[in-house]
Amino acid sequence: MTDAHPARTSAPADGTTRLVAARLRPGILLPSGRITGETDRIVHLFPLPLGAARPDRLTSLCGELVITPGIAEVLTRLGGMPCAACLALATGVASG
Repeated sequence: MTDAHPARTSAPADGTTRLVAARLRPGILLPSGRITGETDRIVHLFPLPLGAARPDRLTSLCGELVITPGIAEVLTRLGGMPCAACLALATGVASG
């Protein structure tokens, strides 16, 4: 998790990225010192740049979650509790 007031971004629409759904893996050590439980495993949407190079970190659309390789699982089908802010930003429903 990140700061109390994360930056929010809207879903990219320029064709250079695609959205992927991911959530924390079970058993990951959180910055607070707790181990990831089911309530920490909200499904967020992440803009993933197209192309060969993969970034070292990805930030969710809502800004609440930053992931690095190995701490998250990418979902290949719908499942889990979605992040309402990510969904709103992805569909253009969210406002300022």
